[in-house]
Amino acid sequence: SVLEEDKPKLRDTIRGLKEVGDSADIEYRVRHKDGTVLDIIGKIQMLEENGELIYQRFLFDHTAQKALEARKMLQEQGRQTEMIRALCAEYGAVYLVDLDKGMAATCRLDKEVTEGQGSVFGREVSFQEKMERYVEAHVYGPDKELLRQAASLEQLMEDLYRKEACHTNFRTVDNGKIEYVQMKAVRSGSCDSAHFIVL
Repeated sequence: SVLEEDKPKLRDTIRGLKEVGDSADIEYRVRHKDGTVLDIIGKIQMLEENGELIYQRFLFDHTAQKALEARKMLQEQGRQTEMIRALCAEYGAVYLVDLDKGMAATCRLDKEVTEGQGSVFGREVSFQEKMERYVEAHVYGPDKELLRQAASLEQLMEDLYRKEACHTNFRTVDNGKIEYVQMKAVRSGSCDSAHFIVL
């Protein structure tokens, strides 16, 4: 009844038990005669009984739990999509930043930002390199170090570990014209594990 694609890992797990007392936990799927597929958590242990080695299996059907986890994940993804959509309406540039890998993906750049900063943020380089190029090209001198510190991966991770969102106000200067800008960073999911933020 085990699904074809799960049979090799189940066989390998069983073959890995060599001595009395060896045990292993494994997740796999089975198909009932009515076609229903169930998610199984199995514990397999090698025992000795009447001088013979036997495999003892304990099976737990966790199909309902798996379905609940999938629904929760979809709800979380929906919440994150709504958050990004809301930020996109309010901000001219929105990025999804992977704090672990140090890379940023562009979610939105409005026309004004694309014309002014597209050359800085459009390249395939690390997030820190993109920020440094932005600081050098657009940020008003006295605010450069402020933004460098606020946009460092370490600072963003520290700030968003304690709270859902943080922001930094700074000034930009282009062609002698000074503008006031806000960078807002929002945690995306659990900062304990995912380390993704929307900036």
